[in-house]
Amino acid sequence: MSARRDDPFSRELRHAALAWIALLALLATTVALARLHLGPWNLVASLGIAWAKTVVVVLVFMGLARTGRLPPLAAAAGCLGLVLMGVLGSADRAVRVMEGVPWQRPQKVAPVLRQQHATQPAAVGAPAEAPPVGARSSGASGPAVAEVRRPA
Repeated sequence: MSARRDDPFSRELRHAALAWIALLALLATTVALARLHLGPWNLVASLGIAWAKTVVVVLVFMGLARTGRLPPLAAAAGCLGLVLMGVLGSADRAVRVMEGVPWQRPQKVAPVLRQQHATQPAAVGAPAEAPPVGARSSGASGPAVAEVRRPA
């Protein structure tokens, strides 16, 4: 009986079954935690449970526990990069100034914008206005030149 217990397949099966039971227990903990009202600590507890689930999957199913030194080092570098992106993203959000803009009805804004646009001179390097309706190109080689036909 002890020879069968040392079989690599049965050992892997036992590890997978234990990991499955651990993941089910963590799932039940997540569901129970969702029903509790802990305020801001709900997020902390949920992230801790998610971290524990990740560790179980990485160690058991990805086999990171049975490898050499380089794969765990690469995984740690990836986790460090993820944490760094999260910290920098949070820092950006924390120092950004959010300025409110007063809301106006669109019916009041459109005439004001049209009036401002009509009174401002054209900017240097601004694109040329479209040719008037009824304009034809001259047909010359090179850039098209608009010809306007005016009634006589």
